[in-house]
Parts: sequence; structure tokens; C-alpha cells
Amino acid sequence: MKMTCIVQLVCAAVFSISFCVLHAEETKCSVKREPFVNGGVSTGTMTLEQGNVCQFSFKFGQMNPPDSWELAEPPKSGKVVFKEDIAEYQPNAGFAGDDKFVVTVFGKAPNCGTRCTRNGRFEFAVTVRSKS
Repeated sequence: MKMTCIVQLVCAAVFSISFCVLHAEETKCSVKREPFVNGGVSTGTMTLEQGNVCQFSFKFGQMNPPDSWELAEPPKSGKVVFKEDIAEYQPNAGFAGDDKFVVTVFGKAPNCGTRCTRNGRFEFAVTVRSKS
């Protein structure tokens, strides 16, 4: 049975500073990362058990999903699938070990119109643990 792990990235922008909170709904998936940096790169880690997938979502200002996602660097031992405001890392069948990928998000901050365009990259280092 494949277990789906959901992690929500909730971000609020205050002037030019952004804060993010992660919410993991399953213990088989863990995501930790730096706060979102508009126009920059935030690094993070993702840990999951072999045979599982890990979902994470992102919201600008806690309410606006990205207008679009882009896979800037794909993982070598899995794939990333985008589903509206959710992205999902899926390791290859039988894979256990280290992987990495980079996702770019594009969107707007809430109540700003076109003058508050936001974009940034998330660089994830992934560890897929062997089943115990």
C-alpha cells in the first residue's frame, strides 16, 4: 500500500519579510525548510519511508496558491508531480537513498494585484529511508 504524506507550507509576507510554517499530516513524511525568499532560493530537507510519496502545498500570504509551479531541476531517482497548489515527490519503486530537486513557484501576494509579483525557488535534499 502506498502512503501519501501531506506537508503544507503556509507563508505570510510582512513588508519584505516572509515567514513559513510547515504542517505534516503523516509521520512517514517530514519536510523542513528555510523561509520563502522572494526572488531567491530557500533550501530544505524532505525525509520519507521507501514506498511512500510526500505531498507539500504552498500559499502566498496563507491564502493564494501559486499561479504556476516549475520543476527547475528534476530528481534523479523519482519524479515531482504538480496538482494545482500541491506538489508531490514520488521516489522510484524500490529506491532508498539520497535525491534532490528544485521547484520554482510564481504568484502574487494577497490583495496586491500585479505590483506584488512573487517568485522563488525551493531546493530540496531528499532522504528516502529503507522500510524497517
